Amino acid sequence: PVLQLTLEEAVRRAMDNNVDIAVQRYVPEDSELAIKQAKGVYDPLLFSTLSKNSQTDPARNAFSGGEKVDTDTTVFDFGASQYIPTGGNLRLDFNNNKTDTNSVFSTFNPSFGSSLNANLAQPLLRDFKIDLNRRQIIVAKKNRENSDVDFRQTVVNTLANVKNLYYDLLYSIDNLEAQRKSLALARKQLDENQIKVRVGTMAPLDVVAAESEVASRE
Repeated sequence: PVLQLTLEEAVRRAMDNNVDIAVQRYVPEDSELAIKQAKGVYDPLLFSTLSKNSQTDPARNAFSGGEKVDTDTTVFDFGASQYIPTGGNLRLDFNNNKTDTNSVFSTFNPSFGSSLNANLAQPLLRDFKIDLNRRQIIVAKKNRENSDVDFRQTVVNTLANVKNLYYDLLYSIDNLEAQRKSLALARKQLDENQIKVRVGTMAPLDVVAAESEVASRE
């Protein structure tokens, strides 16, 4: 079977089936994910605390508030923290609690307590120019650039090799066709010389030379 293959088709097949290109395609994506991972340290972190505590105290004196004082405390705190690119840390806390009791001395029942706290910690000299997080981001970006260059270089080298092999194949096909034509001419010349020898118009030595020419081209 004969496969008709154009240069564009050869290039397309190489791009689709080359193992190096298939591997290098994923390297830029991995590098991009590494950048996002390095930047993830600056994403805000949300946290919460939910708890409930029940306590029963028997009466110890007249000021205990009852024969048996039951106290239920519910805590529901929320907050968020985030690293900032300057090397500091920002934290916000919203604390809440609810207290239920059967003590006769409790003025408000249930009672609620809430507080909102904001804190910003910024080192003045430590990690002023660069810190671990920023260094990792810079390294990840450089790796991303290198992966792009490596991928393009792999594609360029593969395309150049495919084109060179394709042109070598064309040369080999043309050269084979030329050799076939040359062999056909040599055989024709041999047949003519054999006829001339039989009719006596040529020496047998010339036939030997023609046979050698045919043998060298087969």
